[in-house]
Formats: sequence, structure tokens, C-alpha cells
Amino acid sequence: MNEQPKPPVKRRTFLSLATGAVVATMGALVAVPATIYAFAPLWGSRRHGTSSRFTKICAVKSLPLGQWRLVPFHMIQRNGWEKTESDHAIWARRDASGVQVSVLSPICPHLGCPIGWQEPRHEFVCPCHGSVFNNNGKYVSGPASRGMDPLKFHVRHGQLYVHWEEFKEGIPQRIPLSG
Repeated sequence: MNEQPKPPVKRRTFLSLATGAVVATMGALVAVPATIYAFAPLWGSRRHGTSSRFTKICAVKSLPLGQWRLVPFHMIQRNGWEKTESDHAIWARRDASGVQVSVLSPICPHLGCPIGWQEPRHEFVCPCHGSVFNNNGKYVSGPASRGMDPLKFHVRHGQLYVHWEEFKEGIPQRIPLSG
């Protein structure tokens, strides 16, 4: 067989390929970090999943036994590049044995007024329109069409974490407004 040797690579071709490789490498060195910077917030929120929606509130031991306490907290939410800060509060208590925790939203399900605890009556009362709720947040009387809204929570390493959400007002069903 008569094979002809390949002609040597010309200098012009070699320099053209080498220049292309250097430019491609420099482009990748700029593009890769820029892409990571642009998409990292999106990857981070997916990686953390629903657990990142829980906010650390307080040490469970700081809640008095058998008594409701209004606990204010500061919440930071991240959605991609957007960062939102807001202040909220919850009604929280430990039962008399100190084992079980209850968490309620302080927002009246009637029209959204802040609900207060009336210690002498052992009831929650809405100061705006007079809705009354029992010691467990169940509806007793007034214009509200349901009891107080319980909030999802968990206890980890002695700390109370709450998933803050607001609910549609003025209807008997408990429909979340946010996820």
C-alpha cells in the first residue's frame, strides 16, 4: 500500500489553532464564574427546599409553662436575588408538662386585626370586632368564621422554628396566601 505521509502543519495553521485555544480558555475563565454568580441564588433556594422556609424563633425553654406568650421575630426571605425582611409575631406556649408546644397566628381570621390574650378571661379577643377564641384558639363567638390559624413548626436542638404564613380572611376555610 502506498500511503503518503501527512504534510506537516503549517505555521499559520498552528498559530491560528493556538490563538483560538487561548481565546476559548480565556472566555471560559470569564464565563464560568459569571454563570455561577448569576445562577447561584436559584440553585441555593432549590437545594435548601422547604426547610429554609422555617424561621428560628426562640428557645423552647423560654416559653412559660401553660401560658401563652406573644413572641415577636424578624424574618428574612430570599427568593432568587430578592431579599425581603419583615417583622412578625406568633402566639406560642408550652403545655403544663413542658412537653408539647402550640403555635398560633396572631392575625384575626375575620379581617386581619391583631388578636390579644385576655389573661383574666383565659381567652383570645380581637379588639376590632370582638371575635373571641378559647384557650386553644378555637372559635367561641363574634364575626370570625373560624378559629385562630395554627402555624407549622418544629423543635430542633431546643429551638422553636416556625413556618410563617398568612391565610385568607373572612372565610370559614383556612386557605394560605403564601407558600
